Parts: sequence; structure tokens; C-alpha cells
Amino acid sequence: MTFPQATFIARYQDGEYLSVNGDWHEGDAHWKASHVAAILHANGIAPRTVADAGCGTGGVLVQLQAMLPPGAELTGFEIAEPAFRVAAARGNAHLRFVHDFAEEHAARADGGAFDLLLAMDVFEHVPDYLGFLERVRPAARAHVFHVPLDLSVKGLLTGLPMHRRATVGHLHYYTPETARASIEDSGYRILDQRLTHAVMQPAPVGWKRRLRRLPDRALHAVSPAWGQRLLGGHSLLVLAEPA
Repeated sequence: MTFPQATFIARYQDGEYLSVNGDWHEGDAHWKASHVAAILHANGIAPRTVADAGCGTGGVLVQLQAMLPPGAELTGFEIAEPAFRVAAARGNAHLRFVHDFAEEHAARADGGAFDLLLAMDVFEHVPDYLGFLERVRPAARAHVFHVPLDLSVKGLLTGLPMHRRATVGHLHYYTPETARASIEDSGYRILDQRLTHAVMQPAPVGWKRRLRRLPDRALHAVSPAWGQRLLGGHSLLVLAEPA
């Protein structure tokens, strides 16, 4: 049976996703870009050409451009028309946005792969996520993946996976172990990894929200790994290369 991929893509094209996620996660852009810059710096990687597969409104690339060496060339790819329109207006001399990743990758075949390809909170949305990982593997010499970890004790008790499916379109749900296995099984060698968490973002506004975050902050400070297993709220940031 053919998986109805078009059904899932349509929600990003017809405005349904935008109606639920009004800023297309723009508020996380600086936070994500900072983590990308940190893991690159820790591993001595200074890319001159960067691609972002599933760049949304382009916020991560806009923020990352200021953190990379001057003159770095950045290209964002986004199939969803509502997000692409926003991203395209943010381009500049060294930052551009393209609809079709496959067409661009074919055009670059003679010019070589990108130095770095980002997939930030992307492949959990893709019906054939292993196929996606295999297709983008030859497109870059290094890859950074950011993968939401929806599976935890609290998440399972509160029905988080189905909530994420209905609101932000997650089709696959991961622990750190299954996320790493998915990447490695798709032909990558993991070079570095780290857990990110909402407690690492700016503090929430309002005492009630700050109070609700205290258990997460406390457990994360003691053990991020156990914080993920019990309370969740983490993502996995992975630096990898084609094996």
C-alpha cells in the first residue's frame, strides 16, 4: 500500500499548519542557531556553504548568518508556500531561498556538496523519514539534525505524541536512542551530540509559568538524560557525516 504522503504535505501548503503555528516557530530561531554554532565551534567546523532543508520562514539561517564567518553562502529550502513567501523576502547577497531541494542538488552535482546541511525539527514530519535521511546524505559533507524527543514517562502519561501529531504534525516519535539509531541506520557517522531543552531558552514570562518549569530545571541540572526519560521536553542535536 502506498503511504498517502500528499495528505500530510497538504497541511503545510494549504495554511492549516500556519493557522495552528502562527509564527512557524520563528521564536526558537536564535536559540536553535546558537546551538548549531556551538556544536560547529566545538568540533572545529567553519562551513563556507550551508543548506537548511525544511527552513520554514528562514529564521535559523538569518540568525546563523551572523554567527558564521563573513562571506558564508547560505541556502534555505522550503516546500510550504506560506513559509517560503516569508523566507524569500529575507534573502540577501549571501542568503537565498529555494523551493525545490532535488532540483538544486542536481544542479550542484558538478560543483560539489554543501559543507553543511541542517535539518532542524524536520524528519519527524516526513512520512518516509529514513528515505529522507538517505536522500539528503550525499548533499553535504557534514549534517546537523535537531530531533524533538516526544517519548518520555510524562509524555506517555499525558498523551504528548498524539498532541504533537495534531498540533505540530509529528508523525514519528523518538527517544535519544531511537533518534541516533535512525540517523546511523541511514548511513551516517555521529561526530557529536547533545540534549537541548526548553529550560535553556529565555525564562518564561509570568510567575505561574516559571513555577511550572522548576521541576524541569531542577532535574535537567542534575541529569539531562534522566530529565528526558522522566519529564521530557528535550530535543537531540546531532552533528554527523556520511559514513
